[in-house]
This record gives sequence, structure tokens and C-alpha cells, in this order.
Amino acid sequence: MVMAFMGAVLGSRMAPVRAGEVAVPGKSLWGFTLGTTRTKALAAVKKQWPKAKRETQKTYKDGVTEDAWYMPGHKEFGADDLRFAILSKGGKVIQIRANTSEDNGLIKLDFAQLLKRYKLQKSVHGFDDYVGFYYDDVKRGICYTKGMQDLFLLTYEPDGVIIHKPGVPVLPREYGFIGEKMTGDSARAFANEAEMRRFEEQERKKQ
Repeated sequence: MVMAFMGAVLGSRMAPVRAGEVAVPGKSLWGFTLGTTRTKALAAVKKQWPKAKRETQKTYKDGVTEDAWYMPGHKEFGADDLRFAILSKGGKVIQIRANTSEDNGLIKLDFAQLLKRYKLQKSVHGFDDYVGFYYDDVKRGICYTKGMQDLFLLTYEPDGVIIHKPGVPVLPREYGFIGEKMTGDSARAFANEAEMRRFEEQERKKQ
């Protein structure tokens, strides 16, 4: 469990990540803070993860720039590979995203448990070859995500977390794509609520 393992260069000093502060809603993720300059964030990534492979670098039409990296077999994240991304606009970081796993200590709850604790706004977005389920706590500034190519269930745990400015809805952008919001039948094809309830009821009976 990696809860306190590194600092990130924020401004001109090191900012160590303390236990319980890996993800701070509306503020920071892995020590990277919203509002820091993109230049400093890029330098911090290079310093923290010198072997990181650039996965995405794209500026969208609205002026938002996405920078994403892939760190294969990073020892500080157990067996899982790390994917880390920042969105910036006007030279300042406005959103930070990282994948989650049991090893990195970011998320320990499934979506059903998160919904019981927080007021989350659900949205479904189509990306290049998968569908992204976003459960956004707009007020606190944190979004829990799951990428799927088949049926989504509330008993699944998030595979990603996004930190953004409190009160500002998350921007669904991943790996150079803007998520196309799905509604109606297209969204229900991936999130059949009746099927979810049946599955969850079966799981409860097993306990």
C-alpha cells in the first residue's frame, strides 16, 4: 500500500505526500496541485518518473492541453502500470487524472459504497474504443471513473480518479479524445440498471 512515497516539485520546493493525502478533492493528486503552471508540472513528472513514456500531448480547440504518461511496471505501484495525466489551460493545471489499483491506495470503495457516502453526478461518455463511466462529486472536486467495453455494475471499483476545481464539472477527456456524452438507449446498453440490481441482489445473498 503506497500512501506516502514521494514528493512533487510544486513551485520551487518539494511537497511531500502525507498518508491519507494521496488524493485531496479539489486540490491535489500524487502531490501535483491544481493551479500550478504546466511548465512546472511537466518538469515535476520528468523528475519523479524519468522513465515515463509520453502517451498523449494534445491541445483541443477550446485551448485545453492534455499531457498524459504511461509508466510500465513502476515499482511504487505494485504490479499495476501507472497512467497519469494533467489538463491545463492558460498555462495552469486545471485537472489531474491517475489510474487506481489495490496497490496504490487511491480507492478502496466500489461505486455503490461511494454513492452512499457522497453526492455524485453520473454521466456516460464514449471514447475511441471504450465507454467511460463518470461519477463526479462536483462540489468537492473529485470524479471516480471506470472504462468499460461491456456491462457496468455498481459493485465494480473505480479504475481512475480525477481531481478538478470544486464547483466545476469534470472534463471527460482521455488519451486525446473528448468523451461523447451518451444518453438514452446508447447509455443503457452499457449500464442496464435492472441487470445491475439483479447482480447486486445475488451478491448480497451470497454474503
